[in-house]
Amino acid sequence: MESGSENDSSAVNLPECDAMNASAQQEHEAFGPDQFTYEAGEVELPDLSERVSPDTMEPLNKYQPFYNKASSSRICFWPVNFEGHVVENVSEVDARVRDEAIDQMRKDELAESKLGNVTVFRELVVPEDSKSDTKTHVYYMFVDDVWITVINHGGGGEYNFSALDGVVAANPELVQLP
Repeated sequence: MESGSENDSSAVNLPECDAMNASAQQEHEAFGPDQFTYEAGEVELPDLSERVSPDTMEPLNKYQPFYNKASSSRICFWPVNFEGHVVENVSEVDARVRDEAIDQMRKDELAESKLGNVTVFRELVVPEDSKSDTKTHVYYMFVDDVWITVINHGGGGEYNFSALDGVVAANPELVQLP
């Protein structure tokens, strides 16, 4: 799978990480990038698993067969406080893959809502480790051929709307909000 917007056949512009999620980027910068072990920015999936908790990887692993069918994809990582991080995956998928992923999320009984032409699923991943009370909030958003996944593990903000803003800024034709 080709990563980034370099894919000439791609009709979707994948935003660079610093423009992908302004809320995560701002929180990362406000906390102090020099405070973190890992830098914010684009990351490949194998490297991501070294940086984040199993609770963060669970949603990505669960839907990996669908992510693997994306024609282009970009994963970004932001540490946002000492215990929290945000991961966002923006993928271009064809209608068949999108519909299969949505069907699977419905089978998994994730909470579903609509925002204009955006289909949104959300789930809460509660850690199995009873010593940790950090919850992971996950949003899956589908708009036309774009699948946005936002994983907020212990971050202080709401990152899902900022994620949608970043993709729409790069692809203004995607969203028609009420």
